[in-house]
This record gives sequence, C-alpha cells and structure tokens, in this order.
Amino acid sequence: MTDIIVKAPRLWPSEDCHLLSKHFEQCRLKAYMPTPRDRPTLGWGRTFHLDGTPVKMGETVTQEEADHWYEETIGQVGHQLLAKLGNAKTTQHQFDALVCFVDNTGRDGLNSTLIKRHIAGDYAGVIEQFKRWVYQKGIKVAGLERRRKAEVILYLLPDSRKLRIKDLP
Repeated sequence: MTDIIVKAPRLWPSEDCHLLSKHFEQCRLKAYMPTPRDRPTLGWGRTFHLDGTPVKMGETVTQEEADHWYEETIGQVGHQLLAKLGNAKTTQHQFDALVCFVDNTGRDGLNSTLIKRHIAGDYAGVIEQFKRWVYQKGIKVAGLERRRKAEVILYLLPDSRKLRIKDLP
C-alpha cells in the first residue's frame, strides 16, 4: 500500500508523536538533571517555561501543569515546523518524527540540515542526519542514539500503521 503524501499545512502532531515523545521523556514532577551535561528538566522533558525562562533545580510542577505545559510546547513546535516546512511534501509520520526531533533539539534542530533535507525531498539524507544528532556537548549519549533510532522508525513508518512501543529501541 502506498502512503498518501499531503501538504504540510494539513498536519498536526498525532497520537504517535505523543507516544514517541513521552516514551523518551517520561514525566518528572521535580526538576532533575537527565545527564551531568544537560539542563535542569521538569515535567515531560521541558527545560524552559512557556515564557522562555529556564527551569531551575528544585522547581516542582503538578501532573496537570506538566500535561498542559507539554501540550502547549508541542503545539508551538508544530506551528514552528509547519512554517518551516512550507509546502514540502510530508507524511503524517514524517511530521510526527520531525516534531519529536525539534522538540528535543530546539532551535538548532529547527534550522538544521536534517530539516533542510526533508524540505528538499532528500529523505535518505534525512535518515543520515538523524544519526548525527546523538551528541551532547561533544559526547555521544546512548539515550540520544536510541531516541534518534526511534525517530527514524517513525519517520519511515507508513501512515497506514500505528506506532507501537515494542517497535522502539
């Protein structure tokens, strides 16, 4: 079965996007350091508040606040990515994988060669670029390798299939 290619403006982060993102982020109600070289993180992997101020160690959040914050942030990333993609041909799962990627990497990811290759229709080049985004301050991180492999799985998954946790590394 062939995937239907739709223009990017019709897309929005789907259930599969949330499944992948939350699988890797996990919700923490008290700020923590995921790795020694990381930023303080709170809720569903948030490092900045909606107003742009950084999360600080010792901060806490309720589950309801964490869920709202996640939805708002994913929505912002979705809007930013739609603006960046323009009319690039994009499947739902490609969009979901790109949202997860940009949500994790921030502005650097939004302006990356990976996104530029997708816009150009160089999908093989996109897969190669995912493999480059596994470093944190120059050090390869196993968790980022797993996350990027999962984003590739979602990026390549036909829209006719649903993402399953057991499909993820």
